[in-house]
Amino acid sequence: MGDKKYKKAAVNTENKPFPVKLRKLLSENNCKQSDLAKRLNVTPETISNYCLGKSAPTIYKLKEIAGFFRVTTDYLLFEGDEYPYEALFYIANDFKEACHKRSGEALYRIALKVLDLTPTGRELLEQYLDTLLNVHELNEAYQIYIANSRDYD
Repeated sequence: MGDKKYKKAAVNTENKPFPVKLRKLLSENNCKQSDLAKRLNVTPETISNYCLGKSAPTIYKLKEIAGFFRVTTDYLLFEGDEYPYEALFYIANDFKEACHKRSGEALYRIALKVLDLTPTGRELLEQYLDTLLNVHELNEAYQIYIANSRDYD
């Protein structure tokens, strides 16, 4: 018998967590595949293959993608739309920066990310922001205390 070439069965990975979330992040951030490709120093075809589930990034590229979109690698790889704690920190930090810059567009994008959170995620973000606010208020109170105590020296 002659050599038979067997075709490997195509595995549908397009609906796996990573390709789905990558497409979602590209869309949410108004980012083109070519923009991400330039940032990662890969071809646009590579990003297209990631989005279609035809290939997967190395762990190093995965970390770069997570950093670019300010999410965690866990968020990219696993089921569920819950942003992990670190991602909540990124949202809070982006919010703080947008407020300082008074950027309506940035605030709008952040609001969309918050709306995508589950109720638990929103609650965690609120607790985190409350903690930041309390720390800020305590820091201000401490600065006032230090300034006042110097007056009595």
